[in-house]
Amino acid sequence: MLDDKDAAEKALVAEREQLLVTLYSIVDGVITTATDGRIELMNHVAESLTGWKQSAATGKPLSEVFCFKSESPLSTSEQRALLIAKDGQEYQILVGSAPLRGAEGVVRGQVIVFRDETERLKTEEELFKARKLESVGLLAGGIAHDFNNILAGLFGNIELAKRKIPEGHAAYSYLQVANQALERATNLTKQLLTFAKGGEPLLEAVSVEQVIDAVVQFNLSGSQVKAEFVFPEDLWPVNADKGQFGQIFANLTINAKHAMPMGGTLHISAENISLSADKPSRMVPGDYVKLLVRDEGIGMTAEVLDKIFDPYFSTKQTGSGLGLATVRSIVKKHKGSIFVTSEPGRGTSFTLYLPAEKTDCNSVISAATQNVDSTISAGRVLVVDDEDIIQKVLVDMLILNGYSVDTADEGRTGKDKYLAARHSGQPYDLVIMDLTIPGGMGGKEAAEEILKVDPHARIIASSGYSTDPIMAKYWDYGFKGRLLKPFRLDDLTNEISRIQNQ
Repeated sequence: MLDDKDAAEKALVAEREQLLVTLYSIVDGVITTATDGRIELMNHVAESLTGWKQSAATGKPLSEVFCFKSESPLSTSEQRALLIAKDGQEYQILVGSAPLRGAEGVVRGQVIVFRDETERLKTEEELFKARKLESVGLLAGGIAHDFNNILAGLFGNIELAKRKIPEGHAAYSYLQVANQALERATNLTKQLLTFAKGGEPLLEAVSVEQVIDAVVQFNLSGSQVKAEFVFPEDLWPVNADKGQFGQIFANLTINAKHAMPMGGTLHISAENISLSADKPSRMVPGDYVKLLVRDEGIGMTAEVLDKIFDPYFSTKQTGSGLGLATVRSIVKKHKGSIFVTSEPGRGTSFTLYLPAEKTDCNSVISAATQNVDSTISAGRVLVVDDEDIIQKVLVDMLILNGYSVDTADEGRTGKDKYLAARHSGQPYDLVIMDLTIPGGMGGKEAAEEILKVDPHARIIASSGYSTDPIMAKYWDYGFKGRLLKPFRLDDLTNEISRIQNQ
C-alpha cells in the first residue's frame, strides 16, 4: 500500500511539473483558480501583464489580481477588455475563460487565458491613419492639375489687371482682396498635396533662421503673442523644400496662437545634432537640425494629444483639421521626425529633427538674401500648354517683359515648331513646357526629342503637380528650370533671369 501511495504522489508531482512546463511555454497569459475563485497558478506572461508574482498572487481572489474592464463578465467567448496592472499601466487584451475539470469531469476551478493586443491595435490604428492620409492625398492629386491651372489663370489675370490701373483706383483694393483669397486657396491645395503618394519635396539648402523668423512674425502679426528665438551662429541649413519648411512653422505658429488667446510667448530654438550608428535611436544616423517649438498655452489632454495628427481632427470650430496632419506629413517626406509633449495648463512642445545640409552657412544666407536680377532680355519664347487660359496669361506676361511669343497646345506640335525655328535660323531662346498634356505628347517626351537635336536648349518644366518627380530634380531630365503652377509674374521673371544668368 505504501508503494502505491508513493507512486501516486510521484505521479501527481510529475503531472504538476508537466502542467507548469506547459503553462510557462504558452505565449498567452494563463491564470488558474480554485472553485472559490482564489488563484492557484500563473505563468510568466500573466505575471508580466498583471504585475503580480505568482508567489504573491497565490491564494488571493482573482478580482484582486486580474483587474479588468469589459462590457460583459468573463465567459468562454473571447472578448476585448482593458486590463489594469498592479502599477496602473493599462493593456488592451483579448480574454476568455473555461471551467477546469478533474479526471472524472468534476469542475475543480477555472482557467483564464488572455493575450496582449495593445501593440497590434496601435499598429492597426497607425495603418488606418496612414490610409486616411493617402485618401486625402489621392483626392488632392486628382484635382491638383486642373485646380492649379485655374488658379494660375486667376492669379495671372489679377496681376495683369493690377498693372493696368493705378493703386489709387477704386477697383485696385478689390483685386488685392481677390489675390489674398487665391493665396489661401493655393495654401490649402499645397497642404492637401503633402499627403499625396509619390514625388519628392523640391529640396535645397534652406536657412533655418531666415525662413522661421519671416513666417512666424507674419503669422503672429496683430496678435498678443510674441516670439522668442534662440539660434546659434553656426546653425546648419536644412535640406528641405523651402515652401513646405515654411508651412511647418506657419501651421505650428497658428496652432500656438490659438492655444494662447490671452497672449504669451512662443519659444523657438534650434541646434545642430549628429546621430551616430552606435547610439540607440528610432532615427537614421546622420546630421540633423533639432528644432523646438514651445508655447505657454492651455495644453492638451492625453486623449486629444493622441489625435492631433489625424486629418480633419480639430478642437477649434473654425479649424480645417489639416494643420498638424500637414506638419507631420511634411516632416515624414523630408525623412525627419516629430515628437510632441503636452499637459493641460502647461503648454505644448513640438520637437522636430530635419536632415541638415552641411554646406557653408554663410553662402546659404548670402544666396537667400541677395537681390534677384529680374531684368530679362528680349527674345523669342515658345509656350507649350494645353490650357488656353495658361497660354494667354504666359503670352501677356512675357510680352509685358519684351518677349515675342509663339504657342503650341501639345508636345509634338511644340517640338516641331522648335525644330523648324532652329532650322530657319530664328531659334527660340526659351521654351516653357507643360509636363502633363492629356491626349498629347507631354513635356518630358517633347523635351527629350528637342534635346536630341539641341542639347543646349533652354527648357523650363511647368506643372500643377508639385509631387511630379521631374519638378523635384528637373536637371536630371535635361530641363534648365521649373515653374510650378499657380505662378506669379515675379516667379516667371525670376526663373527666366536665373536661367539667363547661368
